Amino acid sequence: MLIKKGDSGNNVKFLQQGLRLVCINSCSMDGIYGNQTERAVIRFQNKNGITTTGIVDDLTWNVLCEQIIPLQRGLKNAGYNIGTIDGIVGAKTYNGILDFQSSHGLTADGMAGTGTLKLLFPDNNDTTPYVLSRGAKGENVKEAQLRLIALGYSCGVAGADGIFGNGTYDSVWDFQRVNGLPVDGIAGPNTLALLYSSTPKRYEVEIPAPSVISETNNIVKSINDEAFLDNFVSIALNENGIVEKYDNLTKYGDWYGMDGEPWCAMFVSWCAHQAGLLATANNANGIIPKYAAVSTGLHWYKRKSRFGAKGSYLPRYGDILFLKNDASHTAITVGYDERTNKIYTIEGNLSNKVCKVWRYADDSRITGYGVNGSNSPGYILEDAIPDTKGDINTR
Repeated sequence: MLIKKGDSGNNVKFLQQGLRLVCINSCSMDGIYGNQTERAVIRFQNKNGITTTGIVDDLTWNVLCEQIIPLQRGLKNAGYNIGTIDGIVGAKTYNGILDFQSSHGLTADGMAGTGTLKLLFPDNNDTTPYVLSRGAKGENVKEAQLRLIALGYSCGVAGADGIFGNGTYDSVWDFQRVNGLPVDGIAGPNTLALLYSSTPKRYEVEIPAPSVISETNNIVKSINDEAFLDNFVSIALNENGIVEKYDNLTKYGDWYGMDGEPWCAMFVSWCAHQAGLLATANNANGIIPKYAAVSTGLHWYKRKSRFGAKGSYLPRYGDILFLKNDASHTAITVGYDERTNKIYTIEGNLSNKVCKVWRYADDSRITGYGVNGSNSPGYILEDAIPDTKGDINTR
């Protein structure tokens, strides 16, 4: 997405209506990107800690959409037909906010300010009109990070740094899942209200019983004696050394449909797809999920009772490694050496490329493993590089 001064059309109008909905008045909604719209974009970028260029790039567009999604969901829950909840302010969403304001005795200006938010989210006593999403910066973000950390949710290696990055996204995702909220990784009014209430649930790592883990050993025996897992690992190893073009652009992201986003999970998914192991409705051999966010993959294995927690499970060949204590990252296990307590993996998006890596099994960053059923510990990668400092480009 790239919209700039001089452009015109529906995307410009969606932009103008979206800016107005989040209380950045572009002064015109004519579908023409003129001086007033450019100034409005600069105000939005400045407010959200984005480099102020006046040009709507992917980051600016995505941050705006992430702020609009909770408002669309609120309107839909209130009974208004806003169409698809996609973060794009088309005619249905914009007319929906106008109708909502009119029917509640508010000035129908299309801006979701304090009065509108108070009525749209009646369970939220704090009517501060802000939504926290990736790209946001400042004290509001830091305050939310501190609260999440106090409740046991990790915000990544940077901790409470006031920057809503991938670690904070995963933390909010986990908070929403644990507390029964709609899961989108965006800290909207309802998420923030529960976060600061006296009743949020703390994060607790789920550890299935060893008997549940052992039952998984039969999984790959039904798919040709681990041949599929061998193919899965071999495909991944053949990608070793592949470097992203720039800004997270890879064939893995292109295949997934999210090119330009951090791609460690998409690399795992791509390899599973190439090996015929991707879990889909029509694939009887599907034992590995399709996921772009680390949290999604981790919780898929937990729901399947196929998650082995660090300390109670030793990784096996073809398992999926998850790191979420200090950073969100995922990798494919190639081997475990009990003598040295080292895990050998092949993984994407480590220093912007595919790498063979080793780390100690008691690494504090490791949460656990997606168990894929092999009985083999795998083998040592003699040319693996150490990841002892957490140099991970995360999602």
